[in-house]
Amino acid sequence: MKTKYFLLTFLSYCLLSHSQTTLAIQDFEVTPTTPTWSFTGTPNYVSGVSGSNNAPANSPLGIANSRSWETNAVGTGQMLEFNNITIPAGYEQIVFTFKLAAMDLSGLNTSSHGPDDLDYVLVEYSNDNGATYYRRLRIRGAINDNSFWAFDASGVAIVDYQPTSEALFQPTNTGLATTYGYSTVGLKFPGATNQVKIRITARSSSISDSWLVDNVRLLGVNTPSAPIATSQIFCNSGTVANLVATGETDSTFNWYNVATGGTALAPTTILSTGTYYVSQTLYGLVSSRTSLSVVVGTPSTVDAGPSTVTFCANAITPI
Repeated sequence: MKTKYFLLTFLSYCLLSHSQTTLAIQDFEVTPTTPTWSFTGTPNYVSGVSGSNNAPANSPLGIANSRSWETNAVGTGQMLEFNNITIPAGYEQIVFTFKLAAMDLSGLNTSSHGPDDLDYVLVEYSNDNGATYYRRLRIRGAINDNSFWAFDASGVAIVDYQPTSEALFQPTNTGLATTYGYSTVGLKFPGATNQVKIRITARSSSISDSWLVDNVRLLGVNTPSAPIATSQIFCNSGTVANLVATGETDSTFNWYNVATGGTALAPTTILSTGTYYVSQTLYGLVSSRTSLSVVVGTPSTVDAGPSTVTFCANAITPI
């Protein structure tokens, strides 16, 4: 069993190292991760976990409880400008990305605070070492009122670098935005891009509106290999959402009942015994598919003395 686990871990590592390369990173730690993406701007940091009277409560203030860059009560906006990076050849796509949280760390009123429509995070890029910047992406607080979300919210705001007009993302409703809170933000550039320089500007209108930025990365990305997936057994029933595969960090999986073509199955699709196929998508680049067998067994109960044992009759492999 340990050998099998090690093999899967090793294969997953090979997939990751093949498909995406960190060209530059800034994680705002005392000893930053390399290759470090240097920047200029106000060094205002928070770390640890939010308090019980904050919103959202008891949430990491940085990735893995580390340190992040915070903007709080800066009505004129606070800017970070990341140094120009020369891009090496050999990538299909260049991706700029960072993690974003919107919080109320004031402790004043967790039900009605956090960034609102007046508060934003603006992303600008330059492909000529800062001579010309384009405002490409803006994240705002909720349309209707204040909103807040942690770094693990599921919203994604990643757009192509063109057109050069500004794309806007913001939740509609007030309060905790676990689904529509945009925690993954970024831009995609073609692999032929020679250089990239980035500015992030955050505006906060009051002490109860905090933006937190962490793990700013520039990645060189190629089409990922097919994901790893092995045979899976379900007793009685299961859905596509229960299927498991291993692949790239930041990738998403699509499941099919055909080897090529077809439409990705909805997570709620009921499974039946047969062959399924899975691909992974990494920043828009789609892998080939891996096939796997799925067995949906019928529960049976046998008398085992003082108790009964339930097993899946159709899932027993003859010895």
